Amino acid sequence: MRAFIAGALLLSVSPLHANEGTFEGCSLTTWVIFRAVNNFSLGVPLSKAKSAAGIPANVAANIEVAYDIAKKKGLEEAYFVGHVFYRKCSGDLAKQKKTLSSVETAYKDCAYKSATRMYILVRIKEGIPISETKSNMPKQFHELITTLYRTSQENNLTKALAMSAESHMSCIAAVQPKYR
Repeated sequence: MRAFIAGALLLSVSPLHANEGTFEGCSLTTWVIFRAVNNFSLGVPLSKAKSAAGIPANVAANIEVAYDIAKKKGLEEAYFVGHVFYRKCSGDLAKQKKTLSSVETAYKDCAYKSATRMYILVRIKEGIPISETKSNMPKQFHELITTLYRTSQENNLTKALAMSAESHMSCIAAVQPKYR
């Protein structure tokens, strides 16, 4: 887990989305990280990923870091870095206990869901049996636990991480039209 945290800290040192300090900023920065890892996995050249319309230089820096981690450490680690970054970024905000707008509350809900998936994924990586994971979590998460464990067993952990990343992006996409 230390390697994942070190990678996430590397990302957090990079310039972040203009809305840093908000759940929206954490969410959108993580979206960029996950999209970069997905693009890397599809063979999209870094230059093309960075040249997408409207991507500011600080966001392009996070794309570069995500590509670098995926290239040097693999997709599994790159997805974990995105999850850990999001957990750290949103976790720091959750400790502030301030009143949130409806849009920030929706982004916070996405962060909570992502943190739950990350917790399960780390337990899978650590080889903790599904029964133990289920016994440590409320019943409302048992179907999610089963899905992530099954995906890891039938495919691999990277596939489960990619599914989690897609769930994050779907949650964020649902917030965008609802509140904009």
